[in-house]
Amino acid sequence: MTTRITGAVSGLDTDSLVKSEMQPLQTKLDTLNQTKQTVTWQRDAYKEMNAKILDFRNNKLTTFKTDTVLRARKAEVTGDTDAVKVTTNGGAATGSMTIKAMQLATGAALKSSNSIVKSGSTLDTKSTLTSQQAKLQGGSSMQSTYTFSVNGTSITVDTAKDSLSDVISRINKQTNVTAYYDSGTGNMSFTSKDAGDTSKVEITNDSKDFFKNILQTDTSTDTATNTQYSKGQNAIVEINGIKTTRTSNTFTENGINVTLNKVSELTDSTQAGSTDPQYYQASTITVTPDSDSIVSAIKDFVTQYNDVLKTLEDKVDETRYRDYKPLTSDQQEAMNETQINQWNEKAMSGLLRNDSILTSAVNKMRNAASSIVGTGSKYNTLASIGITAGDYTEKGKLYVDEDKLKAAIEANPDSVADIFSQKASSTSTNVTDNGFATRMYDDLYNTMKDLSTRAGTSAFSASTLKSDSTLGKQLSNLETQIDDQEDKMNDYEDRLYLKYSRMESALSTLQSQSSALTSLK
Repeated sequence: MTTRITGAVSGLDTDSLVKSEMQPLQTKLDTLNQTKQTVTWQRDAYKEMNAKILDFRNNKLTTFKTDTVLRARKAEVTGDTDAVKVTTNGGAATGSMTIKAMQLATGAALKSSNSIVKSGSTLDTKSTLTSQQAKLQGGSSMQSTYTFSVNGTSITVDTAKDSLSDVISRINKQTNVTAYYDSGTGNMSFTSKDAGDTSKVEITNDSKDFFKNILQTDTSTDTATNTQYSKGQNAIVEINGIKTTRTSNTFTENGINVTLNKVSELTDSTQAGSTDPQYYQASTITVTPDSDSIVSAIKDFVTQYNDVLKTLEDKVDETRYRDYKPLTSDQQEAMNETQINQWNEKAMSGLLRNDSILTSAVNKMRNAASSIVGTGSKYNTLASIGITAGDYTEKGKLYVDEDKLKAAIEANPDSVADIFSQKASSTSTNVTDNGFATRMYDDLYNTMKDLSTRAGTSAFSASTLKSDSTLGKQLSNLETQIDDQEDKMNDYEDRLYLKYSRMESALSTLQSQSSALTSLK
């Protein structure tokens, strides 16, 4: 490093002279840094727009493209309202359905015939079976180990280590049967986890008869095979006049989730236990569009659409203040924080003014909102269902006429859903086959792809920035130029100080010689 000797002999302000001579190089470095800052701000602005589009596409367009909220249905039960409970999903067809329940589905079940605990005793279910031997009805014949199977799954019990809770837990975890001990009555039960006539509880003991001798569960015992057995039953129902069965009391018919709460009311009390539908009262289920829910969802969607559209429009129309360039470090030192913020606000404004990618996105959004969708009915545009744009000064902002929208939903709910979510077939080349949300979903994906190419943003993440984009490469190139310029300035500055240092040394030598000559007089 060059030794920097200031003007001690010459009296010159060396630092000022060097700074003055460095100014052209410093100006070039400042310009490079300002350009870098501008590109960085521009990339951040693209990132902000991409995040806005990504959120709208993922959280609104995806929902409307799949149209679940647009096909919301509500169901009302009349007739025997206690026998069934219903809910609907997006696949429910409008119309009515009748249901009669003559028999409920049950799971297989076994229970102990009596308390497994001796009278006057209290069983500690968490202590070993050996320690509780005297309290159990069959405890006097307890063995050290038992092996039995529950629906074909083998369970082994070590009475010196296992408690009743351990045995119950093992059955519940390893088999499709739920075991339960009721401390109030002292009884045990075993219930299949599924229902219907294919469900069963089959407990096969070894020769030591754990359940029969120790826990006193001897219901339905087959002495030949030493097996206790129980079988479930199907629900017997009539749906729209057709008698049928179901293995569960909860099932889905035509998009309607049905739960049988009880057997339907008898119309003839003398026919209790009959499975003939003619003796039972029907529950009538009427499905209609949930117009209030659909209107609310569409209004929220339009609000989000307007917000995204305005954000993009404001950005492409933003004023550009070309005289406000990013501040240099020297300029920032001469300003306070408020002044810096005010300056930067103008310097950052308009960096995406008239941007081709965003302008194209705005045009596509407006076009999608005004285009016809081939629904096959008179409801084939947003305007036809009460969603219209304001005057030209509002730049495509949409408004919702709730009454007109609700009337369209009630008249033709499927066409209203299709206006938003219809998807063209793979062989179709007609853009009108795609609904409003479907078109925008595809168009905005292409917008995000273009943003990714230019700014390195991602169609899947709001925070990711890739370096191989146009702006990423530009920033990398600027950083290289800045590094080169700083190296060049450092070298030049060293040469300047060396020059002035040599001058000072020469002046010092002349001064010494002059003093020596003067002293000879």
